[in-house]
Amino acid sequence: MPRSDFATSAQYHADAAIRAADLLNSQIARIDSALSFMAQRKAVYLPATYKALRDNLIGVRNNALRYLGKPDNGGDLACGMMGPNGYGPKIDALIESVDRMANRARYVPPALRSVAA
Repeated sequence: MPRSDFATSAQYHADAAIRAADLLNSQIARIDSALSFMAQRKAVYLPATYKALRDNLIGVRNNALRYLGKPDNGGDLACGMMGPNGYGPKIDALIESVDRMANRARYVPPALRSVAA
């Protein structure tokens, strides 16, 4: 149904700006939390894994910051790109990888298990 009422259209865009700001701020907070968790447990990660996860998280965080700097916080575009149809699943997967890699047990070959214990 086409929107003929300007007030309805203006209200829709104002709501999109609020929704975008909420989404972007929550995504940035989740990413900052994951980065802080990684920094605290840096010794648990393999160096290449740590660098890859950190670089990906920072890249997605920079995308969110870029949308926050736009007028109306990016509006519908930011909701689409950072939401469930855009980077949202990537952010979820990265944060899950941060948890999984930090909580995994390091492999110790059987021959060295008595020495490592």
